[in-house]
Amino acid sequence: MLLKFFSLYLLLSFLFSNERYMINEVANKSGIYYSKADEDLLITGDIYSYFDGREVYNGFISDGYKVGKWIDYYTTGNRRGEFMYKNGLMNGPYTLWYKNEVKGEYGFHKNNKKDKLIIKWDQKGQKLSSVTFKEDLFHGEVIFFNSDGSVKYSGIYKEGRCVHGTKKNYRHKNNFPNPVYEIFKDGKLVKLVWLDNEDKILETVDCIKTNCN
Repeated sequence: MLLKFFSLYLLLSFLFSNERYMINEVANKSGIYYSKADEDLLITGDIYSYFDGREVYNGFISDGYKVGKWIDYYTTGNRRGEFMYKNGLMNGPYTLWYKNEVKGEYGFHKNNKKDKLIIKWDQKGQKLSSVTFKEDLFHGEVIFFNSDGSVKYSGIYKEGRCVHGTKKNYRHKNNFPNPVYEIFKDGKLVKLVWLDNEDKILETVDCIKTNCN
């Protein structure tokens, strides 16, 4: 029984012994956080921000590095983003919000790089894109949507390179960069679809018969 109470005492002591810092009291030097009052002191403690008379929790820093869930805020005090950190690097799910509190992006990081499926929405909540990443590069299915929710164009990527389907790009035509859909099949460019500034089709070129490089 005494051992149980002692263990509880140690746990409570640890939970309530963390230092508290306001975010304007810490300095960020290349992802490592120090005390502004003592530039040699690595921060360990809970970090808070202050907005319009209320205190909000940002997250925890251990030996200068962000760990666990971290919350960023707009100057209004509304959430801007939630991220998961491990040893100072973003690892795990994250969410971004617009200033109007509508969710704008949800996805994953691995060692600060975009990883797995990432979905984006506009400020009205309409889905814009659904993209699979690997180490910050398109890798897997990539889909972009029209404002009515229908698919605008899609493709399959491998390590940042479109191998099948449609990729939107810009190419010079008449000495000006113009939007174009590049159509790929089995890793080869088979068609160009030139567009106007509203993505309406102007011209289609068969790259099997014509050199499009």
